[in-house]
Amino acid sequence: MKCEPVNRGDDCKACANCDGKLGSDAVKLKNCTACRLVEYCGVDCQRARRKQHKKACKQSVAELKDEQLYLQSGTREAGGGLLSDLHSPDPVTDGRKSTGFSIHAA
Repeated sequence: MKCEPVNRGDDCKACANCDGKLGSDAVKLKNCTACRLVEYCGVDCQRARRKQHKKACKQSVAELKDEQLYLQSGTREAGGGLLSDLHSPDPVTDGRKSTGFSIHAA
């Protein structure tokens, strides 16, 4: 389950709890402060919907955080970053698999 913005079909966003529509003089929607994906017309609606929204919100926040960390890590660059380091041949073994044991001649 993911957080999904509420859209009522006429390109008009609505409160995730009471369906109050944006554009009305009386309704100014505010984003969930954690995921920023779902909007509410006020604190009362946010509290009323919290139980249903909590699990999806936490999942969305975790995914967004993972994405931000990924983008900051430099793994997007070809030939650089953490992922390429994992696949680089070991300079000691010349790319051969190592068993973790070494045999020394006496």
